[in-house]
Amino acid sequence: MVLSPQATPRAALAAALLLLALAACSAQYTDEDGSRPKEYGIYCGKENCYEVLGVTPDATEAQIKKVYRKLARDLHPDRNKGEDAKEKFQRVAAAYEALRDEESRKDYDYLLAHPDEYYRNLYRYFKGKAAPKLDVLPILVVLLIVVSVFQVPLAAQMLRNDSFVAISAAVLLYVNG
Repeated sequence: MVLSPQATPRAALAAALLLLALAACSAQYTDEDGSRPKEYGIYCGKENCYEVLGVTPDATEAQIKKVYRKLARDLHPDRNKGEDAKEKFQRVAAAYEALRDEESRKDYDYLLAHPDEYYRNLYRYFKGKAAPKLDVLPILVVLLIVVSVFQVPLAAQMLRNDSFVAISAAVLLYVNG
């Protein structure tokens, strides 16, 4: 590709604007120093969920539930009129959400053990929240039934058409020929 002398400054300006736009967009997705992706508020953000609830990592589900209910009762914005009550309540609720069942707690413990695997941790976090909870087999069966329902009348119409029968017979004679 040959660029004319007039097109070169325009292309350079367009490339510079594109690079500037990319830099501006990527700034909102990285930490302040730009070294790694910004925390998207998964689990408890930069806080430790165990510390937010005030439990140890070896606490049982019953202990976590008991502590959460007590904190939620004390920090609920309807009962606690403090200025940061809503924020504290949301932090406690997020911590409980991360630790309330065995699977999400296992994912959170994996995050604590492997903080450098950021994208894998993001996947593990959103897998439980966004993935459909359906089995694939019923979906395939329903899809097969729907396709069959439309296929049978179409096949019957094609068989009634004389030209289709004639062409099919000619093809069969040619193939077997």
